[in-house]
This record gives sequence, C-alpha cells and structure tokens, in this order.
Amino acid sequence: MSASSEQELDFFTDRSFIADPYPYFDRLRERCPIQREQHHDVVMVTGYEEAVSLFSDPTAFSSCNALSGPFPGFPFPFEGDDVSELVDAHRDRLPMSSEITTMDRPKHSKYRAVVARYLTPKHVSSLESTIRRTAHALIDELVNRGECEIITDFSGPFSLLTICALLGVPDSDHQTFVHEMLDPDRGLLTGSPSSGMADDPFAFLHERFAATLPTVWLSLVTM
Repeated sequence: MSASSEQELDFFTDRSFIADPYPYFDRLRERCPIQREQHHDVVMVTGYEEAVSLFSDPTAFSSCNALSGPFPGFPFPFEGDDVSELVDAHRDRLPMSSEITTMDRPKHSKYRAVVARYLTPKHVSSLESTIRRTAHALIDELVNRGECEIITDFSGPFSLLTICALLGVPDSDHQTFVHEMLDPDRGLLTGSPSSGMADDPFAFLHERFAATLPTVWLSLVTM
C-alpha cells in the first residue's frame, strides 16, 4: 500500500481493511507509534509501550467512547493535557456512557469486580456441558439450513447464550434474550426494539439484571 493511497482510505469505514489491515498498521508503526488520523481527527496508537502507557494513565486516556468510536464526536472541546475532569463533566452526554466498557477507573474497577465473580474458572467449568449443548444446537441448526453467516448466526447467539448461562438466566428466558438483543432483522447486537430503548441499546439487559443483583453488589457498583 502506497503512502498516498493509505491516506485516502478511511480505516474506520473502508471495507478493504477487513481482510488485511496489517500493512496499514505496519506503515503507521514505522512512521510513528502515535500519530493523528486525518479523517476523524483521532490519534492512532500502534506502539506497544505507548499503548500500555496510555491505558495506565486515566488523566491522558479515557474509555468514554470505547463503544461508539470517533463517529458521534465529543460534546465539548478538549483543552490541556488532563482530560479526566472534562470527560467526567460531560460523560452522560456520550452514547452508552453507563456501560462498563466506557467507564474509567476507579468506577470501572468496581464494576469489573462484580463481573469477575461470574467468570471464575470454577464457575465457567461447572457450566461446560451447558455451553457445549448450546454450541451443538446452534451448529446443528446451521447444518440443517445448509448455509450461515458465521457472526450473526453463530458467534452472536453463542456468546449471548453463554453469558446467559454464566449469569444464571433460566433456559425458558433464553429466546427472549435472543429476540431482544439479536433480532437478525435489526442486525447484530443493535439492542431491544422496545420503545424507550433507543438511547441505550442495552437498556433491556439493565432492566432484567438490576433487580436480581444482590444488594451488597449494587452498593458496591454505585459507590
């Protein structure tokens, strides 16, 4: 890939990167491990040490747009080297700002502690037979159909149903979760079609799980 053609392509929207993004990454890394991308005015970090340094410094890096990427933009201008106060002041104006993926420390650490209790090796191992049954059932359905789109038809449902099993969702409710979160007519993980859900695609999950979390854990994550 030439330097001129590379600059014309938009990494975030050009589908040619799906098959092989690595030459693009190599050129960025060779030129500079941290540089500004021209299409969306974001910074591309391709160096390992640089990425580790940023991820461990919440004053310089925030996960507030981890789910939305550069597309919505920010409802405020960045000024100075410390972004933490600006992000905290405007976080609720960013898409899906209540999701753990968009949180920063120390709040992220508290929520992560809650999630980790469901993902211990012992708990996951205890559900191995259930997870295998889920995989076999999905694969059998695809074989009978004779075709599939691997992400929409297998990876999405398998991930969702595995998480349901880990969180103790009754089998009788699994299809409700599939309908609300993975309706193929709306695309993968676009969220519930129910009214009032447009601002937060995961609001269905919030409603279903908030009432079942133990009180002590709710106190932990709302501190």
